[in-house]
Amino acid sequence: VFLVRVLRPRAITVPVLEAGISIAEATDALADAGIDVGEIRSVTDPDIPAGQLIGTNPPGGTEIPPGSLVDLLVSAGRETVRLPDVNDRTEADARRILEEACDPQPCLQVTIDAEPSGDTADGRVVRTDPPANTPVPVGSRVTAYPSPRPADDTDDLVPTDDGHSDPA
Repeated sequence: VFLVRVLRPRAITVPVLEAGISIAEATDALADAGIDVGEIRSVTDPDIPAGQLIGTNPPGGTEIPPGSLVDLLVSAGRETVRLPDVNDRTEADARRILEEACDPQPCLQVTIDAEPSGDTADGRVVRTDPPANTPVPVGSRVTAYPSPRPADDTDDLVPTDDGHSDPA
């Protein structure tokens, strides 16, 4: 009678990798533990620069059978939105469109700074900075430049005692 002892492979613990390291560093650390990389998945992250590690799946500290693959979750950077074209819109419409360009709202921080233009109707947006259709990170500051409105002629009138207005 012969007894044969069957050895089961031992589980491998996924190493805990520090967020922000490069893909090469993460791959090397996994290889040192005897683990191969599965998929590299891109995930938006507001804090970790694009191309750097966010984490692994399964997460560090998890025991896995030998031969299992571990996926790398890599930052795609901050979520971006394509800046809507608000040229020739009123200041109020431009602000609303930019703030509602994505969720959560306000999507973009909007400032207004008048800019004279002979080609755009008074009070209408001439341009934005950054320009329309530019991908910008969510939460970015965008300046809309409407053409100034003409001064209201009533600004120079002074009320009289009889309820009428006379020029100043």
